[in-house]
Amino acid sequence: MLRLCSPRVVVGAAKAAMAASLKAPSYNGNRHNQPSATMSIQPFHLAFPTHDLTAARGFYLDLLGCKEGRSSPHWVDFDFYGHQIVAHLAPDECSMAKTSEVDGDNVPCRHFGIVLTMKQWHELAERLQAA
Repeated sequence: MLRLCSPRVVVGAAKAAMAASLKAPSYNGNRHNQPSATMSIQPFHLAFPTHDLTAARGFYLDLLGCKEGRSSPHWVDFDFYGHQIVAHLAPDECSMAKTSEVDGDNVPCRHFGIVLTMKQWHELAERLQAA
């Protein structure tokens, strides 16, 4: 089982997801489901719990390269590829994650991500593998 909110677990899960995505079947004939150059979507807002805002900043700012937005002692906004995600300090909400099998891998049921171009994906994969 995975523990939500742990940057180490998130990095490990991200590495596993990247490996799984290379062998995953395509939904639309495009193996990596890359975004269209003409795709335009509205930004979303997503709030989630964390047990440690310093660790969350380290993961989202230093590892993923997000920009920090507004913050307080209890939460911090990040610009996640043009979308607003907010880490709220709520250690009691961080628990063992339920998983579901997807293409032969156990994936945390509570997760989110971004669809990247292959160039962006490889750049991020290199940063995660070096972490």
